[in-house]
Amino acid sequence: MKKAFGYIVAVIMMLGLVACEAEENYISVPFEEINCACVLKPDKLTPVVVYDKARFEELFRGAGPSVDFGSQFVIAVCGPSTEKRTVIKIVEIQNKEQNLYVKYTIETGEDLSYKILPHSTVAVDRGYQDCVVAFYDVTGMK
Repeated sequence: MKKAFGYIVAVIMMLGLVACEAEENYISVPFEEINCACVLKPDKLTPVVVYDKARFEELFRGAGPSVDFGSQFVIAVCGPSTEKRTVIKIVEIQNKEQNLYVKYTIETGEDLSYKILPHSTVAVDRGYQDCVVAFYDVTGMK
C-alpha cells in the first residue's frame, strides 16, 4: 500500500512539474485597451485582427487614444447586436512559439431598451504581427 501511495505521489509531482514547465514557456504580451465604437455587425462572436488604419476605420469609430499603426496593430473580439447588457473583455494575451493566445471573457446582464454591439478592442506591439492569433473564451475559468 505504501508503495502504491509513493507511486501516486510521484506521478502527481511529475504532472505538476510538467504543468509548471509548460506555463513558463508562455510570455505575457502587453496590450492597450482602445476606447472606440464597433461598426462591424457580426451575426455571431467574431475575432478580428487589423494591421492598417483604413481597415480599422471600416470596422471601428473613434479610436482614443489613437492607434499608431506604424508600431501597433489591433486585436478585437466583436459580438452580435444584443438588447442585453453584455461586456466582452480581453483579459490576457500570451505568446509562445510565434502564436498569440488571446483570452477573453463575456458577461451578460440585464435587458436593455436598446441594442448594443459589444466588443473588446486592444492595441498590441507590431513586433507580434507575424504570430498566428488564436482566440479563447475563458469565461468562468480560473
